[in-house]
Amino acid sequence: MKKNIYRNWLITFIASFLIGCIFVFSINYLIDPYGAFGDKVLNMNSYGLEYNSRLAKIPYLDKNYEKFDTYILGGSKVGALLPEDIDKAYGAKSYNMMMTMGEFDAYEKTIDYIIDNYDPKRIILQLSVLEIKYFGEREALSSRLNYKVSDLSPFGYFYEYGKLNLEESVNKLYTFAEKTDDYDKDANISILTGVQNRDSVIKKIAKRKEKFYRKEDYETLKATEHTDVKAKSDGSKIKFTSFTSSTKGKRNFVKIDKSLEALQKIVDKCNENNVEFVLLSAPTCNKEFEIYPADKLKDYMTKIAEICPYWNFTGYNEISYNYWNFYDVNHYRIPFGRMMLTKMTGTEYDDMKVKDVPKDYGVFITPENAEEELEKAFTFTNPEYIENKDDLIYNMTFGPNPKKWQNK
Repeated sequence: MKKNIYRNWLITFIASFLIGCIFVFSINYLIDPYGAFGDKVLNMNSYGLEYNSRLAKIPYLDKNYEKFDTYILGGSKVGALLPEDIDKAYGAKSYNMMMTMGEFDAYEKTIDYIIDNYDPKRIILQLSVLEIKYFGEREALSSRLNYKVSDLSPFGYFYEYGKLNLEESVNKLYTFAEKTDDYDKDANISILTGVQNRDSVIKKIAKRKEKFYRKEDYETLKATEHTDVKAKSDGSKIKFTSFTSSTKGKRNFVKIDKSLEALQKIVDKCNENNVEFVLLSAPTCNKEFEIYPADKLKDYMTKIAEICPYWNFTGYNEISYNYWNFYDVNHYRIPFGRMMLTKMTGTEYDDMKVKDVPKDYGVFITPENAEEELEKAFTFTNPEYIENKDDLIYNMTFGPNPKKWQNK
């Protein structure tokens, strides 16, 4: 009798456990908070990009790749290269594959998938320099690639994103209940373009608690928690809190060889398939640039030129010394993406003309000129930081600003 009771209890326990697992996996598959399975039910493709900027783009492009002929890849910095600006510069139909914390393993695998499964005319890859620190997939679900692109098996992929806390699916349902017909168009990161919707981000930031102020307008000019400038109530001190570096010259360069090997494979893949490959390096705030040992970085970027000539915007220049040209120490503002395109192609925009581009902003690096040009770019020349000036404005995110570009 007792054996039967224990057996029945065990059967009931196992059955309940399996039913619970099936229930959780089914809900997460249908609701799909990360967009890992193509968001087949709720059709909120942009929602998952808030959690992982890589996963949901592949299922979307599998269905819509015929709309595009140019793909833009890179880390989070490349989000400032807008598809409409690329389209004008290259006569293209482009899509931005921005990846938070991008690295060469992800670039190579994604480009392989794009070339093998879509019909690309052009690949644009922006280097962020941060690639020297990372290579290969990390454990966090927020940085995983779609299983079609990565080495993860479909079963392992389903398991990872099927066992999510149900709270994440419930949160998506709340958003679904409030969403409008223009949800994908107005989302913080839009699946339609692959990048942030600046208007949406600004509105979201503006709702946060008021916290920081400019000195002569302490009572009326108010910023948000997302600011990078702090001022005392009497305005006696203004400091760029996110534009300081405590790791000067300490960035790890252990991933250089793997990154260069992956870059060579990318170049070979594009050449074999008659895909135009455009390579550029992103603008860097001078405070970010301080964390890289200049001699090692110069060697690394010289080796890149030996694999593929590229446009270099990394280093010290008129743009890098002005903190108002950056959202934070790691990310340049949208107008300076247009400025890069103007430098590279001669294309002019409403707010960006050839005459606006500083002479020291951008140079085409080849094996022949790499040593000389990189030496210039990596040499500090401006001892006066903008942080020491008295007319700084409180908010690094959306103005008011001293120049026309810095409201973007």
